[in-house]
Amino acid sequence: MQLTKKAEYAISAMVDIAKHGDDTLVSSKDIAERQNIPPKFIPQIIHALSKAKLINSVRGAKGGVKLMDKANNVNLKQILEVIEGPVRIGFKKKGDPKFTEELSKLEEGVAKLFEKLTISDLAGVKKWFR
Repeated sequence: MQLTKKAEYAISAMVDIAKHGDDTLVSSKDIAERQNIPPKFIPQIIHALSKAKLINSVRGAKGGVKLMDKANNVNLKQILEVIEGPVRIGFKKKGDPKFTEELSKLEEGVAKLFEKLTISDLAGVKKWFR
């Protein structure tokens, strides 16, 4: 499994937002600058995360974004599924039923790992993707 740049940027953006606290609105422009996210990605990411109710987006001169829930209640799987869809290893499930069963177990294990890893856990790690 390999994450797309968009998924990496979304996770970095969520970590950046979490570092600013629960009630602080953070400018998407500032997030993009601090996390080196290209300008074309940030509106797409903010829209997707807002639509999924992971962040609250406030428009206007004093607007910005903030987490909808505490950082320890938002996990990596939630973010990845918003951006990438369901967690998949990358193999097509065809052929040997035993292989298919083992692949399903592997996908479940990866999904559970991503569920355990929260934004709060990641917020202490500086620029962990770069």
